[in-house]
Amino acid sequence: MAFVVSRPGGRFEVRESVHTASGPRARSLVGFKTLTNRALTTAATRAQRPFDAESVIASARRAGAPIDLPRPAGGVSGQFSRRRFLEASRRMAAITAGNGTEGVSDRGSDRADPGAALIELLGFADAVKRSRPEPRTALEFPVLARLREDRAHRVLARAPRRA
Repeated sequence: MAFVVSRPGGRFEVRESVHTASGPRARSLVGFKTLTNRALTTAATRAQRPFDAESVIASARRAGAPIDLPRPAGGVSGQFSRRRFLEASRRMAAITAGNGTEGVSDRGSDRADPGAALIELLGFADAVKRSRPEPRTALEFPVLARLREDRAHRVLARAPRRA
């Protein structure tokens, strides 16, 4: 987990918690005076654990760090935008129909039916989902009373019997 801490002289650091044999430690990923995309990118490349830029930005705000990040055109970042979804859908339809082939492979421009491309994409997404490992289940611990019973049975089984 990455977080931002204040340092002397108006500086800040993005740090991450790592577990070592000596216990948890925090290692510095990047120092900055103003949080920018460049600082976030540097921190993400140096991180050993999954890096969540949104939580780092929130941590920087809590630490009082100045932030200079471009605002997304659709409003607040991370929020669903119906307009962005419709624009992306229209772009996909135009590309699969062969109308917008800039930067698209030759195979993509051959398709005349956007519906067929959508069905292919859905099939691909389904295959990816099926190939992912099952989510881990929560740890289940035995009931303490059952442990006590098992222990009592083992003690009785080991006790020498008198004839």
